Amino acid sequence: MTKRTEADMGITRFMGFVLEDNGELFPLSETPNRRIEFIGNSITCGYGTEGNNKDERFKPDTENNCKSYAAILARAFSADAHFIAHSGKGLVRNYDDKKSVFDTHDTMPDAITAHSTVIRHKRGILAPGNRIVSSST
Repeated sequence: MTKRTEADMGITRFMGFVLEDNGELFPLSETPNRRIEFIGNSITCGYGTEGNNKDERFKPDTENNCKSYAAILARAFSADAHFIAHSGKGLVRNYDDKKSVFDTHDTMPDAITAHSTVIRHKRGILAPGNRIVSSST
């Protein structure tokens, strides 16, 4: 199960499954042996992948993480994917940032330090085997 849009695009809650009278749940498929963590910005999020053309303005309906290069690559390698991505967040500076390149506050490394490590260790999520970093900001 994957959220199509970035975390700040609305609240997502999984409320469970509702089966028809004859419905049944199938056992979980085997968990992939490969894990890849993708760190990036809008192209990693799937920004614009559902748009009609390159000039269409962004809205949540035009973003689909499952169609990002990262999700496609993970599927090609039969890997479980974990995404740390936010549109406009760069490794050194953010999109349209006027600050010095030496002021890296609020860039992707800050987000990774603040969130990724905490999430992986507090929730018991295994660290991925590979990390791919992509940033054009």
